[in-house]
Amino acid sequence: MIIPDVGLNGILINENESSRTFHIQVDERTSPLEQTLYLVARIETNSPNSTDHASDAIRLKVIPKKTQVSQK
Repeated sequence: MIIPDVGLNGILINENESSRTFHIQVDERTSPLEQTLYLVARIETNSPNSTDHASDAIRLKVIPKKTQVSQK
């Protein structure tokens, strides 16, 4: 699994934004699978307290690529 165009520090949400859209790519040779993912947000602050916040579970399902049959 690859998340293209990720910056040096991950997916950045600026202070004037409340969300960010990103895309996930899977190598075409990957076997079909289902996997649970979690995203973690880390707020940049000077506080000594933990600022990590996990998302709800995200279910990733990789299915086989459908091949097209040519009609003659």
